[in-house]
Amino acid sequence: MVSLPEYKEELRSSKYKVWHDKSSDAITKLQSLAKIMESKGYTESKVEKVSTIVTYLSNNRDKLVNYMTRKTNKLPYTSNVAEATVESQINIRFKRKQKMQWQRDNAHNVLQLRTTIGMSTF
Repeated sequence: MVSLPEYKEELRSSKYKVWHDKSSDAITKLQSLAKIMESKGYTESKVEKVSTIVTYLSNNRDKLVNYMTRKTNKLPYTSNVAEATVESQINIRFKRKQKMQWQRDNAHNVLQLRTTIGMSTF
């Protein structure tokens, strides 16, 4: 999260709320924090960082889940597997050490196919 040691507890509380499917409460708390920071004369960049988090949460509210429940039930709750798969697929072909290499124009289509095939083996 944003580096604001003096508001560490407020930020931690907001993160807890997001983690436990209470994003509306987290958004309200962060909006309040942004107003407090503005009134205390914090730099625009620091206030903007908090506002960016509020915007992200607001725009993705319907995609946020109860991460704690998913973790407890041993269900995926991060995108680490997907990100690692994409990264490994890209690295394999763009490092120019393979006999077959991808051209940037075609990489998106090939990645979709390779990832779909790779994910079906889990």
